[in-house]
Amino acid sequence: MLVDATADMLRRHSPFDRMDQKALAFLSERAKLGYFPKDSHIVTPDMGPVSTFYIIQRGKVLARQSGEINVTEYSSLTLGPGECFPIGAISARRPSTNAYVAVEDSFCFQISADDFLHLMQISPVFHLFC
Repeated sequence: MLVDATADMLRRHSPFDRMDQKALAFLSERAKLGYFPKDSHIVTPDMGPVSTFYIIQRGKVLARQSGEINVTEYSSLTLGPGECFPIGAISARRPSTNAYVAVEDSFCFQISADDFLHLMQISPVFHLFC
């Protein structure tokens, strides 16, 4: 029942709305829902190599560049339901260049780095997204 509810929520957002059933089931079966109170740090560069991929289920998360070198044109960005992080860091198995902080009480689906990398292999849609 929880797996179906997770899949239903994900289907409302891109790229999950275009994923085949097998890949979406793989993701939904492995996703664990985590709670992050307002102002909590979810991922920061000083946490080391990223081991978890996050998909916002409810709430808002601020992505703010850390350090002196800007790797994108924005210095901060607010993410909402259906949006994911930290794609680059988890793909490269390195620390994040951004700090991700809950702007309000937030819930995020979480999957392991290994499951994230496997999902990229089994889902061309997800791979193109990432």
